[in-house]
Amino acid sequence: MANMPPRPAGATDPAIKVYEHANLGGWQLAFIGEQVNNIGSDANDKISSVQVLSGKWELFADAEFKGTKLTLGKGTVPDLAPLGLNDKVSSLRPVAW
Repeated sequence: MANMPPRPAGATDPAIKVYEHANLGGWQLAFIGEQVNNIGSDANDKISSVQVLSGKWELFADAEFKGTKLTLGKGTVPDLAPLGLNDKVSSLRPVAW
């Protein structure tokens, strides 16, 4: 988890779930504390909603953490369309505990 500040006492690894459809529908993938510089062809440009379980995450429209960026804290984003990233996410990384 490069580029993150030291872990505070009691902090858990950053965790996120990404979903194929809005409102947490369709298939899901979970990532725990890992940087994903290319989400892979099965999920690339197919994510429509997310649930940040812990930490803070950055989602990017392009691989290698490039393109439009969205930073999210703990909570649910039921639809990425209003934020301009529906079916566009290609990479993601945790940035805070």
